[in-house]
Amino acid sequence: LYPQIMKEVRRALCNASADDSKLLLLSAVGSVFCSGLDYSYLIGRLSNDRRKESTRIAEAIRDFVKAFIQFKKPIVVAINGPALGLGASILPLCDIVWASEKAWFQTPYATIRLTPAGCSSYTFPQILGVAL
Repeated sequence: LYPQIMKEVRRALCNASADDSKLLLLSAVGSVFCSGLDYSYLIGRLSNDRRKESTRIAEAIRDFVKAFIQFKKPIVVAINGPALGLGASILPLCDIVWASEKAWFQTPYATIRLTPAGCSSYTFPQILGVAL
């Protein structure tokens, strides 16, 4: 994920909220549901004006997550492969998550020395309990 993709997903959510559909089905084409944030892209963007770019990236992530939180229709997610980082963190914001036997989940925030994203520091303990 990078800001342009997050913007496109937000736009799709906005369009879906305005149509007459009863729910939103979110899935992926291919064997990976979501590989999370594209850190190489994000780090490359920080080389110019770090403060401006880091603010823009933080706002893109915030608006992306906010779009899921504010979406009024049920969100059903079908996962047929890895869901990493922000791709896994948004799942508790959805109503139904269907995972195939090929699906697996990882939130490597601590490993790469980042704070959790996508409200996962709140939603994961609510769903999974505090003792992971």
